[in-house]
This record gives sequence, C-alpha cells and structure tokens, in this order.
Amino acid sequence: MPHLNIKYFAPQWSEEKKEALTQAFSAAVEEIIGCSKEVISIAMEPVAELDWKEKVYQGEIIDKKDFLTQEPHYNLD
Repeated sequence: MPHLNIKYFAPQWSEEKKEALTQAFSAAVEEIIGCSKEVISIAMEPVAELDWKEKVYQGEIIDKKDFLTQEPHYNLD
C-alpha cells in the first residue's frame, strides 16, 4: 500500500498539473511495484517557502537521509 507525499512551494500548481502528476506517479508505482492503483495514495502538500528549511529540508531530507533514494543538490545549512 504505497503512499507518496509530494511537498512543494511556490508557484502553486494548477489542478491540471496536480492531476497529471498524480496519474503519472500512480501509473509508475502500479507498473514498477505491481500493485493495483486502488491501494496507492498520493498527497500533494504545499509548504510555505519560509517553512521549507525547517519542515522539509531538516525534517524530511537531513533527518531521514537514510531513506532518500535521490538527494537534492542544494544545501540550506
């Protein structure tokens, strides 16, 4: 039961872009993992740019580095 949570900041994404990303991620997970799309959940969570360092960079990237499958090429330290 995969769950994907995509966090992002400005500019806000249109509903069309969110839907396209949802369909693409869902199709990729379904194909590669081999599960039904009925068990896949996807969230798209906007994060204020001023909160990115604390909420995402530190909490999701640095603190959970062992879980990353792709690291970003920026540094906010």
